[in-house]
Amino acid sequence: MSIPEFDLGFGPMHSLQILKAAIAETALTLNSPIIQGTVDPGTGLTMPAFISSGNITLSYGIEIQSNGDADSIKLWGGATEAHSAMLELSGSARGGATGRLWIGTPNAGATACLARLVISGVLATAVATWSAVTHTGIVLTASEKINPVSGVAGFSVVSTSLTLGSAGSVIAPYANMVGAADDAARDVLAGNVDGAIAIDTAGGFICYRRNGLWYKAAGIAMV
Repeated sequence: MSIPEFDLGFGPMHSLQILKAAIAETALTLNSPIIQGTVDPGTGLTMPAFISSGNITLSYGIEIQSNGDADSIKLWGGATEAHSAMLELSGSARGGATGRLWIGTPNAGATACLARLVISGVLATAVATWSAVTHTGIVLTASEKINPVSGVAGFSVVSTSLTLGSAGSVIAPYANMVGAADDAARDVLAGNVDGAIAIDTAGGFICYRRNGLWYKAAGIAMV
């Protein structure tokens, strides 16, 4: 549809001239003391860097996305990186940080933001790396474990046993260690690890596991 051009002045029919301009434009550039940017029917509103003087409220379910998989999004809590807690979300193709989640906080002198937790991406099993962090208030259920990397000396803790070393010397407190059923229960606590040590809290003696069997240690008792 073509609207012929004619001067409508600024009377009641002036709105038709504004409508014509809106139909003819494929892109609009906004320039005012309030907002500046470009509106395109294909890509929407593109805005340059700006400072918000108030809260920015997002509707429910809205998404914030980077321009591409090789980019990242950073959120800072302060005026500079050194004075801020920072959250960084990386795309799956970002060089050196593929799909990485990075969380940092300022150092003691507020001169740099340090990585506190980095979770790797684009892996079947992500690796979470903690740095200079003291954990408090962590509670594990009976089925949860803290295990060392395979082949690396460390420890494993569950609510009822402690494993030391990469192969494991297990201390498994257990009461009334008598019979096959109790051997099976101790195997669960010890993770079926030979060399495990079990302390009978009721009978006052110590057992150890060798070749898949449990033996009562001779000449050792709790007094």
